[in-house]
Amino acid sequence: MDFVRFTGELAIYYTLLALGGAVLVGLTFAAVKVVGADLEQVLTDWILPFAVPGALAVPGALAVPGALVVAATASCSFSWTRSS
Repeated sequence: MDFVRFTGELAIYYTLLALGGAVLVGLTFAAVKVVGADLEQVLTDWILPFAVPGALAVPGALAVPGALVVAATASCSFSWTRSS
């Protein structure tokens, strides 16, 4: 049952993230097109190869309960105790 829940949350998060990213890329392309630059080469060489795997990694971490909290806590190396 956990696999079904994880897969469903992954699909929903991925869809929302991909649609939001597509809107932002579209607005950026529209703003740059006003200046007269063509960003199609940048899209195919840089944005798509890095955005698609990133859009899968982020929802994967979000769908696992507590994964981001554990990762953030494990990366802290400072101590709150006062040394005398």
